[in-house]
Amino acid sequence: MTPSLRRSSRIEGRQQTPRRVQASPDLNEEDSERDAIPIKQKPKNASKRRKVEGKPSNKASEGANLPVEAADDIAREFQPSKPDKRVRGRRGLLRLMAEMPLDTLHEIFRELEPVDLLHLSWASKSLNSIIMEKSARYLWEEAFERLYKTEKPLPPCPDDINFAQYTRLLFEKNCMLCGSVHGYYTSWMMRLRACWGCLDSDQFKGGLRYNDNSYLLTINAKKQVFCFYDAWVETAGKPDALLVDRKKLRFYRKIGTESFEAWQRNRSQDRRDELHQRWLERKAAILSKLAEHGWTVPRIEEIAPYPIGDHLPEFYREKAKKLTNGEWKELEPELLRRLKMFHDAHLHKQELQRLERLRGRWQAFEGRFYVWIACQTLEYYWRPHALDIAVLEPLRSIIFTSDLKYPDFDIEEIDRTAKSWIDSRNDFLWSLVPQDVHATLVAVAEKGDNDKFLFPNLACLVFKSSHQSYGELCTTYDVCDYRSPRRNTSSEIASEEEEIRKAMEQCRIDYRPWAWDYRGMEWEFNEKAYLIAKDVIKHFGLDPLKTTVSQMLDCDLRFECTHCPPSSWCFGSKMTWRQIVDHEMRYEGDLPISTRWANKTPRRESQIPDKAPESSG
Repeated sequence: MTPSLRRSSRIEGRQQTPRRVQASPDLNEEDSERDAIPIKQKPKNASKRRKVEGKPSNKASEGANLPVEAADDIAREFQPSKPDKRVRGRRGLLRLMAEMPLDTLHEIFRELEPVDLLHLSWASKSLNSIIMEKSARYLWEEAFERLYKTEKPLPPCPDDINFAQYTRLLFEKNCMLCGSVHGYYTSWMMRLRACWGCLDSDQFKGGLRYNDNSYLLTINAKKQVFCFYDAWVETAGKPDALLVDRKKLRFYRKIGTESFEAWQRNRSQDRRDELHQRWLERKAAILSKLAEHGWTVPRIEEIAPYPIGDHLPEFYREKAKKLTNGEWKELEPELLRRLKMFHDAHLHKQELQRLERLRGRWQAFEGRFYVWIACQTLEYYWRPHALDIAVLEPLRSIIFTSDLKYPDFDIEEIDRTAKSWIDSRNDFLWSLVPQDVHATLVAVAEKGDNDKFLFPNLACLVFKSSHQSYGELCTTYDVCDYRSPRRNTSSEIASEEEEIRKAMEQCRIDYRPWAWDYRGMEWEFNEKAYLIAKDVIKHFGLDPLKTTVSQMLDCDLRFECTHCPPSSWCFGSKMTWRQIVDHEMRYEGDLPISTRWANKTPRRESQIPDKAPESSG
């Protein structure tokens, strides 16, 4: 059977005689006017057809019996015309659809939704005539019947408009007046979808009162009520008796408004749910891509200042479409840069919080330490500083390692740690003293002449150090009181103490613990200065093995060397006991101290005893 025999008789008749499209009774005036527009008067974006007058419509089947030149002409004639650059896709490919059997087309159209039928009716004049004719009404009825049976059914189609107009009101977003894609405002009673530009124009009257709404068809937009300007002019100033018909029309048109608005709300919610689901899919795709770079969801949630997705809205929420490879290549550098920025900010924030907790712990410890200091009777030089015991356990772990901000420090724990530090400091000083001097001091202590053994705070004990700040004449005060500045780099510290040093800088502590420096000072016992200091203390009339440094400082006597020539640097100088010891370290003569130093201080009984006490050494 040839292809021409498979077509229905109706299509065969349509091929023999050109068909004139007539407006269907179901079409409104706008559709009839659009179908009546001649081809030459159609706008540029309308469907373009190449018509060849005087040639039958079945030239494609006759091309097999024609010469080659004629067949080529026919083939070129039936090629689709070049598409308009302003319109996507190829144009003219649907013109052969109208030549299909009508029953076949109807079977296909029965499976379409109302909005699909509407769009097909706009594709070409021939399809419009097929879909909008009376015989195709059942297609619209079946399509709407399926929608009526859904969980969220449509309101029934009003009797004053056809199914195509109803579909346009429900599903299209274009303004019915100007064709704008922003036709967001709808009115059931006006059967109208309009944009704000039209509502704000001279075609409409806005700002209506409640009394005006009783006889006018209105539309709501942006908390305002609008009606057609012509209708408002026509009814303005007329009595209610002459507006009965308009009130009846408004009452009739208002039926179904609630169900229409409810359907609109449901459809808007469905649209939001659909966009949200697309956003979730896009978000999951982006997160899976980021996971390949090591940015997992827990890590992003840890560093992100906001919930995940909120800190990158331009990549997540503003677009609800599937992520493509090309789009990911554009997003990837910026996303990684953002996450790196968030990571650095998170680390900086953590560091600030850690520093705040560290300073809080140090302040809490200092407060409790000064409470302990107030209960002590030791001299200032013999007490430990706060940092001296802070670097010892268990205080060290609480201050520099724990994550607490204001811990509660026990006074008894501070006291035990301080006493342990004092014992270790004394052991170190004992280790510097020679054995014979150590035995002498122990023998004096065992006699029990004093209620309290004052060693090692004796004025006769003199040490020397390689440090430029002290030299060869250092008392026990100098040894115990020395604290190098925090930034001192002359003495190295252990690697495990480096974190403590950084914490000291962060707490703004300007000195270092005594235990970090006392060995680096390379202290030694100065035996020569020790013997000279004993003679000087005897010359002052005091016992060298019992007199402390504080007693010598309180004595405040001044002596002058009587054997120094006038050209000497010390000629006429009135010296303290430490200066005398320093002078005697340089003296090379054999004369004893008692014969060379004259007292130049006014005699006071509180300073110079009448008789020097007996020495035990």
